[in-house]
Amino acid sequence: MALCAPTHNLSLSSVKSHARRRPRSRKGYGTGMVAMAASYEYEEGQLERPKWAGQTPLSRLELERIQNPSLVYPDYYLNPFHAYDEGNLSWLAAAEAEAATMSMARRAIPDASSLDEANEIIRGNWLQAIEQHHLQYSGNSTIRDILDVGCSVGVSTGYLADKFPSAKVTGLDLSPYFLAVAQFKEKKDPQERIQ
Repeated sequence: MALCAPTHNLSLSSVKSHARRRPRSRKGYGTGMVAMAASYEYEEGQLERPKWAGQTPLSRLELERIQNPSLVYPDYYLNPFHAYDEGNLSWLAAAEAEAATMSMARRAIPDASSLDEANEIIRGNWLQAIEQHHLQYSGNSTIRDILDVGCSVGVSTGYLADKFPSAKVTGLDLSPYFLAVAQFKEKKDPQERIQ
């Protein structure tokens, strides 16, 4: 998954501090970001945390491997976002991103009988819109390349790869933490057409 291939040098310009900060209050969220945990498989304790995700020497090495010191973030990107003081520039936000995405799907489609059904509705709608737009403006040309801008940890990237199997799909995100998690997930379950 080019969701953080070192050759692409996708990452942040500088990390303010590697010191662990206490997260802001998470009203409505349980530890481990598992709202509606009983409804789906992303329950607390079931999220696998990579050995390199945290404040260990290995995590710092992994971050150094994926960082791009020449990247300069806009000020708003460095501000607290959602329940994280560091915004999307933290291992915690990256580790919890997929569970948050799944929680959002269940909240957006409360009548869905399962998480899979909720995702089919949500993802199906925007994938259908992309496909219709392509057919309307590109005719029958084959989609060969897709760039998923703001891919987070690669959930949408996987859906794009499944919907458009002939395309090479690349995920792009400003957060090296998110990209590292996406790359870790891709190594666990590789899809050759995703970079």
